[in-house]
Amino acid sequence: MAGSILSVLCAANDEFLTGVRPRIATLLDRAEKLGRAATAIVGARAIGYHLEALASAYIFGDSRHLRSQKIADELARCARFIEMVQYDDGSFDTNNRKSPPDTAFVLRSLAATLQVLTSADTPEIEGVRTSLRRVILLGAEILVTGGIHTPNHRWIVCDALARADELAHDKRYVQRIDEWLAEGIDIDPDGQFSERSVGIYSAEVDKALISVAVRLQRDELLDHVRRNLETTLCFVEPDGELQTIGSRRQDQSGPGSLAPYYLPYRFMGVLDSSPLFESTAHQIEHLFGATLRDELVYLLAGEYRPGSHTTETTARPTGSPHFKAPDFHANFSSMGIARIRQGRRTATIFGGTDWPRGTSSGLSSSPTFFTFRNGNAVLDSVRLTTDFFSMGYFRSEALLADGGRYLLRQTVEAPYYQPLPRALRRADGLYQLTSADGRYYSRMSFPSRETSNGQSLFIGVEIRAVNHGGYKLAFKIEGCDNVPVAIEFALRAGGTLSGVTGPLGPEKVFALETGFARYERAGDVIQFGPGAVDYLWGDETLPHLPGYLAPPPDAVTVYITGHTPFSREVEVK
Repeated sequence: MAGSILSVLCAANDEFLTGVRPRIATLLDRAEKLGRAATAIVGARAIGYHLEALASAYIFGDSRHLRSQKIADELARCARFIEMVQYDDGSFDTNNRKSPPDTAFVLRSLAATLQVLTSADTPEIEGVRTSLRRVILLGAEILVTGGIHTPNHRWIVCDALARADELAHDKRYVQRIDEWLAEGIDIDPDGQFSERSVGIYSAEVDKALISVAVRLQRDELLDHVRRNLETTLCFVEPDGELQTIGSRRQDQSGPGSLAPYYLPYRFMGVLDSSPLFESTAHQIEHLFGATLRDELVYLLAGEYRPGSHTTETTARPTGSPHFKAPDFHANFSSMGIARIRQGRRTATIFGGTDWPRGTSSGLSSSPTFFTFRNGNAVLDSVRLTTDFFSMGYFRSEALLADGGRYLLRQTVEAPYYQPLPRALRRADGLYQLTSADGRYYSRMSFPSRETSNGQSLFIGVEIRAVNHGGYKLAFKIEGCDNVPVAIEFALRAGGTLSGVTGPLGPEKVFALETGFARYERAGDVIQFGPGAVDYLWGDETLPHLPGYLAPPPDAVTVYITGHTPFSREVEVK
């Protein structure tokens, strides 16, 4: 990729605007008639992002829209819309109504836009600048008093208030920032923030902490950013994907991208004179190029403004990456996850879910306990389920490291319930609606009943590295006999599979009855086995798996099945 990163992103931004401007205009034509209810059609955050793109095109010399009157008119229209949908208390609606944290996200976009437009000393946009300033300061009012929902919201609110403080120094802004910061930054001993959202929110927190550190001279906040950026490197795949199965947020369901970390790595690389961070930023440029367009407004604004380093941070030429990922073997005990890289082969071992608390946002619940990739060939997920009281997938209670082995363990139990004690029986038969071990609810007053006939199942998985970059997965399941067991291997779509039986009704569902499966994708190969199958499924439905969760979209799935007592080794290589 030749030329400066600014030129590359400017061209991408111009191209983006070509497609999006007509769509935004159509949405605004409909939305402007609805007043504050307009956010049902297009939200303030979306218009905030559009303002970033318009402002970047308007002020940057390489843009074909430089000082364009049409762009100036669209900036003014979007600014009017933002003012229209803002409530008198300063807040904005999303699906969260009158939301302080969503308002903070909007203000961050508007503040960056205003900062860029301030460099354009043209009367055509003076009204836009005035409008944005008014919105930001009104929005700051709700942030001074308003609450939040999630851990990262605290730091996004602090970021927005720090930006507002640049416009109008108000001691209330800094007091509120200090109130949130006094709770302590939620980073664990492994260097990951409490939501463990490698694919989304950790990068947002890094950006917010940098912003507050620079604007309020809170250099101690940068130590948390350094630690998180170092940890993040152990979750990067060779193609720039991020392994996210340990996340407590929505990114746990699929891979993330290193791209959102671009500005933090650039900033910290220059500030610390860190070859590792700088080369990582350079690799992000190489891997993602024009898709970093969203960062253009922040680069043009000098974000995150590390003093005399600003010019170097915004104008470095692009080219081939100098960063080559080193081999490593890292066990993150706070997260219950191990990551291993050997050249182009990486593996993930995961036993750190928050199960059995549930599957709500904020909880880690992925049943994937092993992933493996050999270059372009990707085993996205290995999962295990048993037909034991419909308790669904195996989720380890912890990840234990024992020499060169990793041990995953879960014991599940299910009783039956005795009649209620005589003193608690009711003539009308209407008892409390309660849970039976969290599995189901009935009006049975379960906690008041004695239990009997309890059944128990132990599930153990031992994972260890073997020669030539492969892994042995040893399964032991016992305690209750004749329980069906299924091990699922989900492969990234786009390859050629051989050595299997099927498809078994559902497209791309196969069984490994004997020997090794071989999966080739873009010249790279993964093999696993030996297989064994005690039972197959019907030809018209998905596999009959308790608590069935769909594998990644378009995945090719292969199953090994059996019954308890179950003892088997599977090699993945």
